[in-house]
Amino acid sequence: MSATQYLNGFVNAVNSRDTGAFYAMLTPAFYGYTAQGDEPIASEATASIAEALFEGFPDLALELSDISEADGEATATMTARGTFTGTLWQVPGDGQAHEFTATVIADGGQVALRWEGAELIPTLRLLGIMPVMEKAHLRPEHPAKMPEIIIKLAFNGMKLTEKPCTHLDMIKMVEPATDVCADCVASDTKWPALRMCLTCGYTGCCDTSINKHAKTHAEETGHALFRSIVPDESWAWCYEDHAFLGSHHLKNR
Repeated sequence: MSATQYLNGFVNAVNSRDTGAFYAMLTPAFYGYTAQGDEPIASEATASIAEALFEGFPDLALELSDISEADGEATATMTARGTFTGTLWQVPGDGQAHEFTATVIADGGQVALRWEGAELIPTLRLLGIMPVMEKAHLRPEHPAKMPEIIIKLAFNGMKLTEKPCTHLDMIKMVEPATDVCADCVASDTKWPALRMCLTCGYTGCCDTSINKHAKTHAEETGHALFRSIVPDESWAWCYEDHAFLGSHHLKNR
């Protein structure tokens, strides 16, 4: 079977909801990236995202275009189309038809997705998974629970490889002592999400909030590392290195 035929078989498996065949075709390795710590391997991450998309878009269907093959490797643009009538990462659908594209590769009898160039953030905003800019300072009506790989891609320039961080030795505490931004409470303002300083434990509002207390604390103290304390999230951000850090960095600390 040629690589192009394998790609077409992959699409047919997805469109017929033959999950066993679909999962078996996925490569365990990310394209150009090795999973770190307890991060899911590529096939697990892709299967999890696919299951969520099937729930949100029951009529989801894939189509290939611009297929090219050389030296046993086939590359194509994969377009997913469907109607958002279900729920995606706890966000209810809008009942509208949507489509999104990604690059897909078949090599050696396995299929991998390439995320570079995908219009992820505009798509997430269109679906209501991420807020549009003019509403980013507001608390979301339906907070999304995205898998960390999606958060990483959104905050890390559509790359899975993290930028180097030179401040990991500043991590002194990892569990929050509060679930409010005390400075926002004092000024009677609300926040969309909270971040916690990994050096002293200060909890402040995120960078899309009106007050940006977490960022202000980092600038005033030199405490560069903050983690998300949104429920079920524990990724971190380094203000000095502008680096996204996966949750595996905080495990066993």
